[in-house]
Amino acid sequence: MSDSWMDEAITSDAKEWEVLREVQEVQLELIDTMPATEAKVAEGKVWMRLTFRIIGVDGFLRRIFHYLNYPNSKDDSDGVNTKKLNVNAFYDALGIEGDQRAPRMHEAWRNRMCRAIIYFETNDEYGESNKIQKFVL
Repeated sequence: MSDSWMDEAITSDAKEWEVLREVQEVQLELIDTMPATEAKVAEGKVWMRLTFRIIGVDGFLRRIFHYLNYPNSKDDSDGVNTKKLNVNAFYDALGIEGDQRAPRMHEAWRNRMCRAIIYFETNDEYGESNKIQKFVL
């Protein structure tokens, strides 16, 4: 008998992800950040993809993916202001201050906690998921 990982049925106990179906305020931990690629930025898509996990709720909960959209040259003045307000709400909720608010500092944001109101969504591409409606202080 071999002890090789190739001999074992290591996926037989995989769990299905769970989602929260009711709109509610939850505690989140930011576990990953990923800036837009240079190609996306060249297209005017200036964002940071944030990955959160829900804290303090029982179950095998699916991660929450959220795009933090930054202003770009293709936005009108209302769009620029809306994006600035949304980014500031994120920074405030996570307690990010001063020079840490620069997107290049995104790795320093990891492992911070915040509160947010989430909702349930389902779509053909990603299936069931939770989305962030808004960050709260």
